[in-house]
Amino acid sequence: MTLIGLGILTAAAWSWRSAGFGGLDPMLTMRQVIPAVLLMTLGTQTVFVSFFFSVLGIRTGNRGS
Repeated sequence: MTLIGLGILTAAAWSWRSAGFGGLDPMLTMRQVIPAVLLMTLGTQTVFVSFFFSVLGIRTGNRGS
């Protein structure tokens, strides 16, 4: 998720570069930037939560094993 978000954010920055770092259409730009930041945040939180669970020794999934 983090890498996909970073890719979308890179595409948004690339389109800004193509516009000469000038003004952009806010509707189009926000449609790229908001999901990108959301995916990056969710991906990073997933990594930190899995690390936290591993530190605590909590197992997820099958309780029998």
